[in-house]
Amino acid sequence: MHIPHTHRRFSAFALCELFLVFVTLSATLLAGCGSSTSSDANAKLTYWHLWPDKFYGGIQNNLVKTFNQTKPGFTVTPQAQGDTSKFLASVSAGNPPDVYMVPSGPIQLAVQGALMPLDNYIKNSKVIKQSDFWPGTWSACTYKGHVYCIPYVFDSFALFWNKDLFKAAGLDPNKPPTTWSDLETYSKKLTKYDNKGNISQLGFAPWIGSTSAAEWPMWADGGQMWDYQSGQPTMTQPGNVAGLQWEVNWAKEFGGYDKLQRFNSSFSGNTSFLGQKVAMWVGESYYLSSLQQYEPNLNFGVASFGIPRPDASHPYINGSVDGNMLAIPTGSKHPDQAWKFIEWNATTGVHSWVTQEGDSSARKADINVQPTVLKEPYRSDYSIFAKLLSGPNVYYDQGSPVDLYYASQRDTEFDLARRGKVTPQQALQTLQTDVQGQLKKALAHFHG
Repeated sequence: MHIPHTHRRFSAFALCELFLVFVTLSATLLAGCGSSTSSDANAKLTYWHLWPDKFYGGIQNNLVKTFNQTKPGFTVTPQAQGDTSKFLASVSAGNPPDVYMVPSGPIQLAVQGALMPLDNYIKNSKVIKQSDFWPGTWSACTYKGHVYCIPYVFDSFALFWNKDLFKAAGLDPNKPPTTWSDLETYSKKLTKYDNKGNISQLGFAPWIGSTSAAEWPMWADGGQMWDYQSGQPTMTQPGNVAGLQWEVNWAKEFGGYDKLQRFNSSFSGNTSFLGQKVAMWVGESYYLSSLQQYEPNLNFGVASFGIPRPDASHPYINGSVDGNMLAIPTGSKHPDQAWKFIEWNATTGVHSWVTQEGDSSARKADINVQPTVLKEPYRSDYSIFAKLLSGPNVYYDQGSPVDLYYASQRDTEFDLARRGKVTPQQALQTLQTDVQGQLKKALAHFHG
């Protein structure tokens, strides 16, 4: 689960500026990595998590309260702060939190020198074992043989649809689309326009409403944006070009990208579905708790997002793009105590989080956990997401040393292609070239 209803984006300028700061500091920070161990039994630790709201943030704050009450010896103070740029600035200033919940890009943060390697802690731990986590989640925390974070929650994706809108459009409300052709046919029937030709209700668009699965058309088309074994970008693969071309064609089919974006700007985040303006979209498990809270009368369905292309090498992708991880920042004043809190929060804590919030744990042992916060039928739908994490068609984003830069540039180039300013091939070639250049710079200063 990422930050609910919010996606943090970083400009290339800001990312490069922060990168340059860490070029000058990385050697010093890494040289002192793990050396500031504190044995102070009365230590006061700061923990940055991601959720400022009363529901999600309140649950995380209560978990910390439980830890403080049941694990005496030191105190953890939670603070909602998920902005990666602010985190990097705190490390640069020598005043980071003791524990940081990473929203995205842990490998880039590690390469920049902002995260401590946890290898020795893991080696001596009786609580944290690599085999206890889904392989893809552990890989997302690992780079060049070192582990820099512990997986917390990871999200699979499924298709949500509004059954009432299906019925009104003459579609069977209990039969979601099962092919890309079906998806387009359904979308045309479910899209409405006002008297000025503007979209008033949208059936579906690959990039609208989708929470984190920005690349699912590429996965479903047999493409892959990164070769994680070699650590190199592979953006110009035919499957990636075909996937982006499909998005470009989709935009043309529904009046052009600008028209779709004007519709998209009329609401924010997940309110697209809550407001019944979008009939179908790709969502994560935690959205079930949002529906239960804010739209309890909504008549919806959830299904495995099996929308394959006929020529794909696999039937479909239900992917976990990435998740949230727990890390010890470089410069933490209490790394030993921070590790003890991570051990608890990544096991007992995340189990309780799933129960109360409805997210998907990165731990295999939690696969059958049923969130008590969810009522029927939400709880039954949740089991769909949990099963997908262990399925054969899940794709895990294992991360790269330039993840945050890559995400920003990817969105820019994808938008240019959808607007018709460049071809998909040109967009992906530019992305490949830019990312390779940034990757070379990042690795030149990596001392791991």
